[in-house]
Amino acid sequence: MGVSDTITPHVLNALSEREIAETKAIATARPPGDAKASDVELTQGSRRFASSQRAHARAASKQLEKEIGRFTAGIGEALRKYRNGDWSKTKAETRASIIFKDVTRTAYQLGTKSVGLVKPTGSLYDLTPSENRWIDSYIKEEFGYFKKFLAQAPNISDKQLKYRLGLYAAAMRSVYESGRVLSVGEDVLITWVLQSDEPCPDCQTLARNNPYTVNTLPTTPKAGQTRCRGNCYCSLKIDKVSKKEVDKVEKTHRSAKYVLRKIKQQQRRRK
Repeated sequence: MGVSDTITPHVLNALSEREIAETKAIATARPPGDAKASDVELTQGSRRFASSQRAHARAASKQLEKEIGRFTAGIGEALRKYRNGDWSKTKAETRASIIFKDVTRTAYQLGTKSVGLVKPTGSLYDLTPSENRWIDSYIKEEFGYFKKFLAQAPNISDKQLKYRLGLYAAAMRSVYESGRVLSVGEDVLITWVLQSDEPCPDCQTLARNNPYTVNTLPTTPKAGQTRCRGNCYCSLKIDKVSKKEVDKVEKTHRSAKYVLRKIKQQQRRRK
């Protein structure tokens, strides 16, 4: 499976902050620069931030599970019906493509919701042009791998099909995390949290280099850059801090490129 190596905060950080801010201001029917404290709760202070983040994160997480369930059911149907000869390859690809695109975009939007970026009505923010371009690029790459998987479907077992499908579904969590990291703002510290009893060596390396800033976080869980790839159980803990604390970490922290290079070196030695 080709869980994309491009889904990292550094790709997302290349988006125009001004464009994102202006688009989200338009979405709330307010002119750019107008106060948005009631809409974006990240500016309410550390205690309010933590409380609202937990509430938004819980709601977004529940919605994400539903979206992943919808993804698994829809993509699974396309795979099975093509394998059983009920659908042509073209029909299976078309149906799968619709679900793939829809769930990927929603997963990203739920990531933004998890940190408090929601419209006054409670609905998800619309994606900016830059965000849409990045997601289109991600979908193009990942769906290219999926089409190869679909072509193999008649020749693989139920067990293999279920396993591979699970990896594609898990990748939606990485899209969610990327939306979350991009939208959280820069006055935060991010901790890579090990959740597995036996985390892979790459995730252990990431945890040892805690904490990160938005600019130094090398990747997100399930993004495919660690040995466990889509089977990663790690999570990201985000805490609002002062700009001074962020600057201090960025001044002393090893660069994201250094950490990723170290991970790749470890992977090569294990081969």
